[in-house]
Amino acid sequence: MNLENTPLKIAIIGAGAMGSFFAYKLFQAKYETLLVEKNKEVIKSIESGLYVEQDNQSPYSIPITSNFANLSDATIIFIFVKSYSTSEVLIELQDFISPKAILVSLQNGLGNINHI
Repeated sequence: MNLENTPLKIAIIGAGAMGSFFAYKLFQAKYETLLVEKNKEVIKSIESGLYVEQDNQSPYSIPITSNFANLSDATIIFIFVKSYSTSEVLIELQDFISPKAILVSLQNGLGNINHI
């Protein structure tokens, strides 16, 4: 896939510490960024603004949703869920993403390759 003239629309699945930090860095670099998270409490806390301790400009209003249908036009999708949730996320995700989307798996933990 040639991304040279393609506007990047980046989605990050999993709004834990790593997913949120990557979302913050990409958002800060002016990429269109969307966080996807199932935990309603996490969504509620990030909807009021993402705070980053090392940054005096917090909070950031990074869009967040629980709806995988919002990923249909994502160019790159980063997966930041726990290894044991990878299969579930991929099954849920498959009906909503473009066949041209790039998936990047960045989970923490051992045995992730066994789940994809």
